Amino acid sequence: MTNSTLSQLLENLGGEKNKGSNVNTSEFKINNNVIYYSWDNKRETALQIANISQIDVGPAPKEKISSGILFVFMIGIIGMAMHLFLFGLIMIALGGVIIYMYAQRNQQAGDNLIIHLNNGNYFLFNFKDKVFLTRVFNVLIDCINDKISGETIINISNSTIQSSTIGNHNQVVNS
Repeated sequence: MTNSTLSQLLENLGGEKNKGSNVNTSEFKINNNVIYYSWDNKRETALQIANISQIDVGPAPKEKISSGILFVFMIGIIGMAMHLFLFGLIMIALGGVIIYMYAQRNQQAGDNLIIHLNNGNYFLFNFKDKVFLTRVFNVLIDCINDKISGETIINISNSTIQSSTIGNHNQVVNS
């Protein structure tokens, strides 16, 4: 049995190794044991915190430069060697512009919060502010440890966290 046949069989049986989703949302809410968010403002989704097996924070993967860029440079060099200076120069400049665009996109990639579920699926949220991502990571850990009750709103776009929790488990503590 070939690898492709085996992977197709596993996919048909629902046993595909890991399925991930890049979540495009501006905010998510945490209320008790549930994380709520909307995908592109089109559909609502809820994740049960008890089904989370792991939370990761790390840099977003960088886009790799296509091997076609090397081809564009080679065409430019060959063009210059064949005394087609303008054509060669244009091709080399085009390759340089494309590499610059890749570098800009990779520089703005940000960092990811990856929520792994017990079934092997994962959800990836992208953050541009690493310090804010660390705060969100700590809020999620507190939710898993039952240190936060009530509703917490995490606004990814504005890098804000709003919590309805007052004191310790909504109890007013005399000081």
